Amino acid sequence: MSETTKRDPLANIEAFEAGAFRVAHVARQLLADHPDLPIREIRPQSSAYQDPGRTYASLEISAGSTAGVRAWADALRATVKVTFYDHNSTAAAFESHQAQAVVSGVDVAVVATRGHLNEDELAAWRAQQSAAAGGGEGR
Repeated sequence: MSETTKRDPLANIEAFEAGAFRVAHVARQLLADHPDLPIREIRPQSSAYQDPGRTYASLEISAGSTAGVRAWADALRATVKVTFYDHNSTAAAFESHQAQAVVSGVDVAVVATRGHLNEDELAAWRAQQSAAAGGGEGR
C-alpha cells in the first residue's frame, strides 16, 4: 500500500506556476529597468517539489561579455566572481565571470565567459596556480 502525500499534488503545480510567474515578472522588470544593459540570452527556471522549501525560481542572464557581467553586477549591486578553468593544461582554458543577486525572491545570475586567452595570460595564470600550490615557478 502506498503512502499518501501530505501535500495535494495540485499544490506542486501551483507552486511551479507561482515560481514561473515570479521569474517572468522579475525578468520583465529587469528588462524595463535596464534596457541599456547587454543580454544575449535569458534562461528562466522554476521547479516545485513535495517539500515546499525546495521550490525554486531562478533566472540566468547571458550577458555576452565580461564587461556586460560587470555592468549588470553594478546595476544589481552584486560582485563579480571570476573563475579560471584550465582543462588538462591545454589551450582550452577560459575564465567564467558571474554575478549573483536575489531579486524579489528569484535567484538571478548574470554570466559570461572569456576564452581564447593568449599564451602570456595562460602562462602567467598557470605559474600563479603552481606557486599557490607550493610548486614554485619551475614546476
